[in-house]
Amino acid sequence: MTGVQTCALPISTSGSAAVPYVTDRIEFATAGAATGAVRLSNLGTIALRLIAGPALNGEHAAQFAIAEATCAEGLVLKKNDACTVTIAFNPEAGPGLRVAVLRLAHDWIGAGANVPLIGRLSP
Repeated sequence: MTGVQTCALPISTSGSAAVPYVTDRIEFATAGAATGAVRLSNLGTIALRLIAGPALNGEHAAQFAIAEATCAEGLVLKKNDACTVTIAFNPEAGPGLRVAVLRLAHDWIGAGANVPLIGRLSP
């Protein structure tokens, strides 16, 4: 089939919190604060628009923060364009698992990308 337009949106992660070879989430395995980054790339043939700024949701969303973002409401990602969101993890005291989700809403099929954020604190 020719002439079909596509939109491929791979997510990649990096930073002090990123677990090597894991690209679908950010895992913070730390005794304190850490940062990680999420990159949304458009490798497809058509542009897409972000319909909202990045948002944090979930049970422990208050322990994560958007430190910096080039992904913003209204941003148009053309073919080969990308944007980045840097996440800071500032956990409350005490051991345990902290979970949240970074939501990047767009106007393409699926309406967005959800990136799990996982913080593990040792005693």
